Amino acid sequence: MSRNQRAEAQHRWEEMRGDVKRQLAQQHLVDGRLDDAEQALEQAVTLSPDDPQSYLLTAKLRLEEGRLAEAREAITLATSMAGDDAEIAYFAGIIAERYGDLQTAMGHYSTATMLAPNVAAYVLAQAETLVALGKPAEALAIVQPRWRDFDGDAPTHMLTARLSQMLGLRGPAAEQCREALRWGDDDVMRRAEAGRILVWAEAYPEAIAVLRPLVEGYSAGPRTARALRDDDAPNGIQASIFCALAKAYIATGRFREARECLGPLLDDRREQGAVAGCLLARAALHMGDPDGAADAIAVTHRKGPVTPQTLLLAAYADLRRGRHDGAMDAANAALKLDPGLIGAHCLIGQAAVALGRPDQAREAYEDALALDPDSRVVRALIEKLGHEVMPENDVNRRVRPNAKARLEQIQSASLEGEKAP
Repeated sequence: MSRNQRAEAQHRWEEMRGDVKRQLAQQHLVDGRLDDAEQALEQAVTLSPDDPQSYLLTAKLRLEEGRLAEAREAITLATSMAGDDAEIAYFAGIIAERYGDLQTAMGHYSTATMLAPNVAAYVLAQAETLVALGKPAEALAIVQPRWRDFDGDAPTHMLTARLSQMLGLRGPAAEQCREALRWGDDDVMRRAEAGRILVWAEAYPEAIAVLRPLVEGYSAGPRTARALRDDDAPNGIQASIFCALAKAYIATGRFREARECLGPLLDDRREQGAVAGCLLARAALHMGDPDGAADAIAVTHRKGPVTPQTLLLAAYADLRRGRHDGAMDAANAALKLDPGLIGAHCLIGQAAVALGRPDQAREAYEDALALDPDSRVVRALIEKLGHEVMPENDVNRRVRPNAKARLEQIQSASLEGEKAP
C-alpha cells in the first residue's frame, strides 16, 4: 500500500472507532450514566474530530448537565459542519429557547421542519414556539392540516386541542381531545389536560368519564390533602382536576357528587381553594342549601382574597336565606371591585324589593339595563315591580340615559376607591 492509502485506511478505521464510541456515549446518556457518556464522547471526538454528530451529542450532554453556554458552543460547531441536518437544527432551537431567544429558536425549528417535514416533534416545537410568541392562530394553521399525517401521535392531537381552546373553538378542541385519548390514554397528565379541555368545551359526560377515575383514587383521607398541596402531586392529580370534575357534575345536575368531589379542596390554600369554594357554594345553592353556600364562601374568604365572584355568591346566599341587608352589602362590595357585574345590580334590586324599597330596586335594575339593554332577565325584573315592559325605543329614551349616567358614577367611584352612589 502507498503512504496515502495507508493514511486513508487509518482515517477510516479511526472514524469507525469514533462512531462506535459515539454510539456508546449515546447509550450511556440515555441510561443516565453521564460520567461514562463524557468519557466515551471525549474518545469519539478525539478519534473523529470532524463528525458533527459527536458535537450534537456533546450539546445534549451539556444540556443534561445544565451547562448551557457549553451546549451552545457545541451546537454552533455542529451547525457549522452540517447545516442541513434536521436534528442539529432542532437542538439548536431548543438551546436558543433555553436562552429565551424565541425568534432564533423559531428559525431553527422551521429549518428542522423543512428538512424533515414528517417528524412530529419538529412540527410541534415550531407550533409551540409560535404560541409562546403570541401567535396561536399561526400555530394552528401549521398543525391542523398535518394532524392526520401524525394520526396516532397523541401529543400532536393534544397541542391541536390546546390551540383550538385558545381560539375559542369548542368542537375542534373536543374532537382533538378524543383523538389524543384514543391513542394515548395511559398518560395521566394527558388525560388530566384532556379532561379539563373537555369541560371547557362543554362535553361534560365525556369529561366526567375521563376525570372521575383520576379523582377516585385520591378522594379520601389525608393522602388527598397531601397530593393537593404538592405541586408535583402523584400522577399529576392536582386541585384543578377536582374543580374541573365538579364543574362537569354541576353542569349535568349532579350536585351531590360535585359537593363530595370538592370536599378535599377545603384544606387547599392555593388559588384553587377559592375556585373550589365558589363551586361548592353553587352546588349547595342548586341543592336548596343556602346555609351551606354561605359557609363555603365564608371559609373561602377566611383563607384567601375576597373577589367579585365570591361576594356575588355570598349576596345570593344571603338573599336566599332572607338576609336582605347582608345581600345588599355583599352585592355593593362586589360592584366596588367590578362595576360591570349585572348580577350584582339585580341582587341589589331583589333585596330592595324584599325590604320594601321599590324605587331603589328600579334604580338598580336600570343600572343593570345600562350594562345589557337587551337582557330579558332585567326586563322581567322591572316588570315584576309592577311596571309594564316598555318598547325598546321607550327604554332607550327613558331608562338608558339615566342609567348610563349612574353607571359612569359607579365606575368613577370604583376607580377612585370611594363608595359607589
